[in-house]
Amino acid sequence: MNQIPEGKIQIYVEAVYKEPIVGIPFSNTGLTVAVSKYINEGELTTELDEQIQRLAKEYFGKLSSEIRSTRNDMIDTLRIELSKEYDKKLQLAKEEIIKLRKQING
Repeated sequence: MNQIPEGKIQIYVEAVYKEPIVGIPFSNTGLTVAVSKYINEGELTTELDEQIQRLAKEYFGKLSSEIRSTRNDMIDTLRIELSKEYDKKLQLAKEEIIKLRKQING
């Protein structure tokens, strides 16, 4: 259990870097970095701003290079091929499900 010291509050800030997979709409791979810290009551706005700026400056470049160095081009290519083959079929199936639900619910 986490005990917060008297007169302090705990803040939690996270930075998320996402990069889309080219050729697949609404697709992202990403990484998250977070920090938790105790601060004095009344320092919330200033401390949050400082932590957010620090995370953005220090980690976004690192996160971007990490994603680029660990991305597997073969998997991305496979995702693109699957998307091309199945997106239209999935959309038609979704439309059919919606139509059937409307018929059931009257």
